[in-house]
Amino acid sequence: MERRYSPEHLWVTRAEAVATIGVTRYISSQIGVPRHYDLCQAGMSVERGEGLGTIEAAKVVCELTTPVSGMVIEINPALESEPEAIIARPEEAWLVRITLSHPDEFMDLLSEAQYDAYLRSGHTRSPLERRFSPPNR
Repeated sequence: MERRYSPEHLWVTRAEAVATIGVTRYISSQIGVPRHYDLCQAGMSVERGEGLGTIEAAKVVCELTTPVSGMVIEINPALESEPEAIIARPEEAWLVRITLSHPDEFMDLLSEAQYDAYLRSGHTRSPLERRFSPPNR
């Protein structure tokens, strides 16, 4: 299954009209162990570039923007019981599944070679917001 990447460090795979979205190894290495996920709810429509949610760790919040447009159909239920999965297995652990409203957006994303070159360029966009105190809960 082909995997594409966003400049905001999310990976996307596609099976027919359903996209599965997760975080790349780059982000997983930056955030530490997640404490809380605040993701869009199933049934919500999202447009490419809109907020998909956040991942909160002890001193970092990772703002996620959706790399493709469509309707959120599933949030990974395993994140509740195993929030560290995206750190341990970033290329396997996914966040959400979306029914694509514009399937052509998938091919607008970076190939693996393009994403690797993007990382090597050092001009990456960071979705991280550093905090100096733990998130309020």
